[in-house]
Amino acid sequence: MKVTIIMPAHNEQETVRTVIEKAKKSKNVEEIIVVDNASTDDTTNKIKL
Repeated sequence: MKVTIIMPAHNEQETVRTVIEKAKKSKNVEEIIVVDNASTDDTTNKIKL
């Protein structure tokens, strides 16, 4: 079974990239959707692949 991960993020520039990379390694993850909740740091740029 494949799953979609919906990941909320708010000011997570330090961790968001690591979490995405770890999730991508799972065989069961089909897609990852990151919802940036108006971060004031560099979270949005870290999310972009």
